[in-house]
Amino acid sequence: MKSVTPPTRAQRLRLGIFNVGFWVIIAATILSFRATLESSATQIQPVWIWIIGLGGYLAVQGVFDWIGAGYLGSRVETNPEFKKQWVKGVALQTIFWTLLSALIILANYLGTGYCIACLLGILLLSFTQLICLNWVNGSSQKIDDPTDFQGKTFMVDCPEPTFTGGIIAGLGKHKHVIPENWKASKSLDLEIIRRNYMASRGLPFRAFLIVVAWNLVGVAIGDWLNIFDSNSVAFTILYFSSWMTLWSFTSLLVLPSLSHSTVFAADQAAHQEDPESLAAYIENFPEVIDEDGHKNSFVQKIFYPIPSSELRLKTLDQRTSFQWGPLSRTNLFLSWATLNLTARSVHCNVGRPPLWIMPPTA
Repeated sequence: MKSVTPPTRAQRLRLGIFNVGFWVIIAATILSFRATLESSATQIQPVWIWIIGLGGYLAVQGVFDWIGAGYLGSRVETNPEFKKQWVKGVALQTIFWTLLSALIILANYLGTGYCIACLLGILLLSFTQLICLNWVNGSSQKIDDPTDFQGKTFMVDCPEPTFTGGIIAGLGKHKHVIPENWKASKSLDLEIIRRNYMASRGLPFRAFLIVVAWNLVGVAIGDWLNIFDSNSVAFTILYFSSWMTLWSFTSLLVLPSLSHSTVFAADQAAHQEDPESLAAYIENFPEVIDEDGHKNSFVQKIFYPIPSSELRLKTLDQRTSFQWGPLSRTNLFLSWATLNLTARSVHCNVGRPPLWIMPPTA
């Protein structure tokens, strides 16, 4: 079976690559011209530098979002609540980044190191992820485990057609989030098996710990190299964001391929229970998330944490490698705590506000 990428999916991939590449170039340019920035902005109040930086980011990223939602939305249907969700999502990110900026300023003043600010930000995001999702999308409904999920289960009526929910696993008990329209689906039983497999082996929590470590190492290296040093706290924040955008860019290149083994292992667990239904489920899943990997294996490893349905079917009878957990898409939301400019720029979530909080998983 030859994999053919539909035009809209190919265009979304190009949009994501261009969007991420744009911010990577901006971040690299800022760090390359630190001396020029320091000397040319001596008369500007730090608060105005911060406002201009944040406002510029929100304005430019907003253009990419509206392209992603208006012209390259789901091939099946569009999100009728996009405008409202976009405003709420931007407001949420603005509030959080304002708070994080204050923590960075405090860390700079106290000399405690920036890792503490980053860690506090990650923990706050982890504990409030469901609250953030409810704010952007609308309320969720807790159900008393009639679906046999291991852990707390929440149904979310999300108008974004590519929303899959996922497993929230921070320091508290993990929570299962599932779309409301999956409740009557024949595939829900398979998804229960898959997610229970991941939860029972602690894979979401493992991914959380690895992502925390990854980001803290990035912050520590930047601090050690004195990249964040500046006479202006606003530039300290700007340099912090630029460096961590470059650091997060490396994660976009490395973490997707490491996430594949978790998908394969969950598939194999469900395959032991109902092989015929699972095959149909995997073949249909690209229509759910509006992506199906890539026919080029290198491109697939770099850009697609969820492998193609063809590759997933091929590996059902193969032994999987070490399971790292859903690393790549766990990092997208948590990297808000590093002021990562590419957190809502990748092809799966650009222009899809609920997926800024909970990107598609499998």
